[in-house]
Amino acid sequence: MKYKRLLTLILSVILIITALPFSVYAKSSAPSKPTSLSATSTTSSVSLKWKKVKSASGYTVYSYNSKTKKYKSLKTLGKNSYKITKLTSGTNYTYAVKAYKTVKKKKVFSAYSSKLTVSTLPDKVKNFKVLGRNASSVSFSWSKVKNAQGYKINYSTDKTFKKSVKSKTASANKVSVSVASDKKYYFRISAYRKVGGRYYYSASSSVISPSVINSANVSTINAAKTYQTMEGFGASACWWGHKVGGWENAKDIIKYLYSPKEGIGLNIYRYNVGTGSRSDDKMWNYWARTDGFLTDVDFTTNKLTYDFSRDAEAQNSLKIAKEYAGDDLKLCLFSNSPPVQLTKNGKAYCSNNEVFNEETQQYENWGYWYYKSNLDEKNYKLYAQFECDVADYFLSQGYNVFDVSPVNEPQFEWACNREGYMNQEGCHYKPYELRKLYNEMAKKGYGKPYKFSMFEGGAAEGIDDNGNNTYFVDYVNEIFNDLLNKRYYNSISCHSYWANAHGKEQCRNYVDSIDTSLNIACTEYCQMYNDVNTGVYETCQNLQGEALNGYTIDFGVQMARIINEDLTILNANQWNWWTGVSNGIYPDGLVYINDSNHADIKLTKRLWCLGQYSKFIKEGAKRVDINCAQKDLLSSAFVNPDSSLVIVYVNQTKSNKTANINAQGYSQFKLYQTTAQDDLKLKKSGNFYMSEGLVIPAQSVVSVILTK
Repeated sequence: MKYKRLLTLILSVILIITALPFSVYAKSSAPSKPTSLSATSTTSSVSLKWKKVKSASGYTVYSYNSKTKKYKSLKTLGKNSYKITKLTSGTNYTYAVKAYKTVKKKKVFSAYSSKLTVSTLPDKVKNFKVLGRNASSVSFSWSKVKNAQGYKINYSTDKTFKKSVKSKTASANKVSVSVASDKKYYFRISAYRKVGGRYYYSASSSVISPSVINSANVSTINAAKTYQTMEGFGASACWWGHKVGGWENAKDIIKYLYSPKEGIGLNIYRYNVGTGSRSDDKMWNYWARTDGFLTDVDFTTNKLTYDFSRDAEAQNSLKIAKEYAGDDLKLCLFSNSPPVQLTKNGKAYCSNNEVFNEETQQYENWGYWYYKSNLDEKNYKLYAQFECDVADYFLSQGYNVFDVSPVNEPQFEWACNREGYMNQEGCHYKPYELRKLYNEMAKKGYGKPYKFSMFEGGAAEGIDDNGNNTYFVDYVNEIFNDLLNKRYYNSISCHSYWANAHGKEQCRNYVDSIDTSLNIACTEYCQMYNDVNTGVYETCQNLQGEALNGYTIDFGVQMARIINEDLTILNANQWNWWTGVSNGIYPDGLVYINDSNHADIKLTKRLWCLGQYSKFIKEGAKRVDINCAQKDLLSSAFVNPDSSLVIVYVNQTKSNKTANINAQGYSQFKLYQTTAQDDLKLKKSGNFYMSEGLVIPAQSVVSVILTK
């Protein structure tokens, strides 16, 4: 009975167990869910791995769709790892794993493992290249990598990348990396994706190494150190304005000077205020004879009478220049002589100063102290009134009159020969005479929208090496002995003849010793045959005929050398060539014309070399410091009002030079050049980097314009 009850109990338990659903049984028999799911990636595969589950018969790998929130079975296998292939690079995938146990030929599954989101690696970066190197950085670009979230550049001075490795990340496909200027670096780049705090990097690109910049070629800009503020560049309308202005093709000639598109974009026009010498047949250079606005003088009432319809052709030339240059064209009114109605001899030049020597029975020129002025002191006020009246007239015509210059090269004789013949207008003055004359000019000039400028000295001079005063010094000292003059005049004009670089340095030092705020304006220059400082003096001795006009590049480059000296030594705030247009045989023109054939227009390399300055350096530009390591490569630098930087190089040598410009904050450049073959030609442009070795050809003038 006892055993019968026990057997009944056992049978009851068996019946109860067999009556339960299989799922209840399986639940109690399911393996634990997999843990420590991890992954490694390539661009096209993901390899999963997880910890083995005790008593598990196998595993099923699932992908998870975050949008539908559904799992999809990928593979059932017996090991604890699986590689998924044929995937898309740089793409996120989410996976999970279940373990299972086989019970009565049925699989009993665990719960899902934790989901793991993993990314395939981005593709390798292509076209990794150096854009350029600046003083303290290197810039790179590369092709964008599909699905990359960013890029990482590793760099080191060790090409094996085993030590001193630094890195820089970027989101776009361009970046600048800070480096030491004098070291060679090696760079490589990888694309990456970041998922769940983990970075997935592509394979590294090839290693590249930008060259170290050759310090011997560097031009360093220090924009914080400034010098003069520029008024501009110009040329004289002597003695062509009153001729060309009446020609049918006047615009075709003047455009080369004042058009910013077809020419060199001069912004200063030096109008020669005529004297009334047009009918003087004793002036053998008939082109130099001028019409005059003054028609009558009443010396009793000091009344001056004018006819401003005169000099119509010259006024038309000015009008055309303004049409090309615009309303900002700066007009300088300069006089070689007072009007003939005010001079002592009624001429636009002085009387002969030769003295008959009884002992030698010959006429002799006894020099400077025997020269006589052609303007009587009693007419100083009238001359000052005349200059103001003419300036006021041009103002009324809408011109931007900024300078009135009543005296040209006063140290010279400007006297006719014994027969009464003379080649051009001119008037001599003693220093004390100019002191008085300029006092009258200052009185008239106060309150006017223009300024009178001090005399145009025939040479840029200072106190010489022996401590002696030059003519220039004598004149300036005497003029500034007058208190009114000292208060009024803020600019001294001089011509660039006869002075070498050392003489110009003496001139600037002398002017600074008077007042460092005094401006120097270079108002006239041409390559005179007898000036040994031109750089083409010996060349001219071997030329004949029309070749003496100096059309060639050597004349242009040497003119540019003079400009460079005047801008960097004298700190000149304007620079003007003597005559814009010439019709003779002499190296004094930018453009040459033919009086008998108006269509015969010849252009010089001087024209285009001057344009390397005038076309790009704008009014208001400040000259800034430039340190050019190549001492035989002349340079000057200017920051325009629009913040663009202009660097002008003059290469006098017979060898090409390379310039690496160290200038901060600029992104683009353009390079224009004038050579034997090119005329102010845009030769190169693009992104600006210091490592861009810009070629400055032999015998050339080159302008580099940098913009932000």
